[in-house]
Amino acid sequence: MSKARSILTLVFFSITLLAFSQPTKEYSMVSLMNGQGDFVTDSNTIVTLPVWGYGWTQPNPFVILPGPTVYAKEGDSVHLEMLNPSMEGHTIHLHGLDVDQANDGVPHTSDFIQQGESFTYRFKATHAGNFLYHCHVTTTMHLALGMYGMVIVYPADSSNRVYTDGPEYDVQHEYLFSDMDARWNADYTAIG
Repeated sequence: MSKARSILTLVFFSITLLAFSQPTKEYSMVSLMNGQGDFVTDSNTIVTLPVWGYGWTQPNPFVILPGPTVYAKEGDSVHLEMLNPSMEGHTIHLHGLDVDQANDGVPHTSDFIQQGESFTYRFKATHAGNFLYHCHVTTTMHLALGMYGMVIVYPADSSNRVYTDGPEYDVQHEYLFSDMDARWNADYTAIG
């Protein structure tokens, strides 16, 4: 085979690989145990509560409640790096997403991220839909304090459907509701 033909074959295969490879969505989050939020009580007063949560990694990261939404399209590879500067171990457990054991975020079956460490969760967004993520270390406490968020995977065909071949929608709204009990937040943050 001539050198020119070899180069042409290599170029063809490279272009083919690029054309059929799926995009990778990359996110970088941080877990924090030092947030604050103003909340309206049943009696219409505003109270400031300590919250723990996730935020985007940036020069001055801060807690977002609920945590940042992760977006992908069906078929995308998702790399979700989490940095943990806080004093307690944390994970990201991805509910409803088909992930391998190492990326599941369950401390008894995979590692959790210790103070000062980071880990990149990697998964393929195989199914369109709306999913939840949360910290799975001391789950009840971390959920009560705000360590959760959404993952939205859009259909591969970019249609306005909740999932592949599902019902169509005209307008998209994203809601993730939660309750916060001031007594729980005060009690739990006293030990943190």
